[in-house]
Amino acid sequence: MKQPPVHHRKTTNSPFLDGIMTQVRVIKALILREILTRFGDRQLGYVWVMVEPLIQVAIFVGLRTFLGLENVRDVHVVPFLVTGIIPFYYFRHVVAKVMRAVHSNRGLLVFAQIRFVDLFYARFLLETATYITIFMLAAIVTDAYIVDLQINNISASILSFLMLGYCGFAFGVFAAAIIPVFDAFQSYVNIALRILYFVSGILFAMTSIPQEYHALIAWNPVVHGIELFRYNFLEGFHPIETFMNGTYVLTLSTIVMLLGFILVRRMKKWILR
Repeated sequence: MKQPPVHHRKTTNSPFLDGIMTQVRVIKALILREILTRFGDRQLGYVWVMVEPLIQVAIFVGLRTFLGLENVRDVHVVPFLVTGIIPFYYFRHVVAKVMRAVHSNRGLLVFAQIRFVDLFYARFLLETATYITIFMLAAIVTDAYIVDLQINNISASILSFLMLGYCGFAFGVFAAAIIPVFDAFQSYVNIALRILYFVSGILFAMTSIPQEYHALIAWNPVVHGIELFRYNFLEGFHPIETFMNGTYVLTLSTIVMLLGFILVRRMKKWILR
């Protein structure tokens, strides 16, 4: 009897490249699963994710317009808030999704091909794609109907936007290692994210903060990320040099991320309980 053809998965001559290709396929499958799990057939759910930060922008634009504050540091209030609120939502959602990645997908770890890092990467990439889309939509609407946008440096804008995501990823991985041992840590992270929303220069100009507090605020990496993104994206925006340290953000994020991965590896049994 004629045997049916056997389809072999294409491989390369390099075990390293085969491993990379396998991980890419795993992450792609996890992203698709994440989309289906989170939204399913409910298109309204994904629309809400897209619209939520835009509603926040509209609310604060309305408040500032009502108070007669239509410009912030020589920049129109709408692009000022768009370049603050949406990047912060990106940072916040990356932290929130990555820190719960293992808890929400623990059952998948029985498969040898799936590792902790794959769960983290899948959620990070999904949030990145989502918030890049949201920001592009907001920028197009702003440029078309509100004010002509003159981008200062598009490549630096993209890098500084992704830097905030990288920072969120780092703190998300660290929190993912702590939460299984100390469950209340998740609540502390959520409280910290709410506080950061109001103290990171998202809704107001950092020039309104008395100079004696600048050294304290400069410890907040989100401030640097937001100010750098605004500076690179908005032509005519003049930031305070104290809050323009991208090296600090990248260094801190890398240290926190590496510490997080070490803790995840060391406490694997606790995490899988």
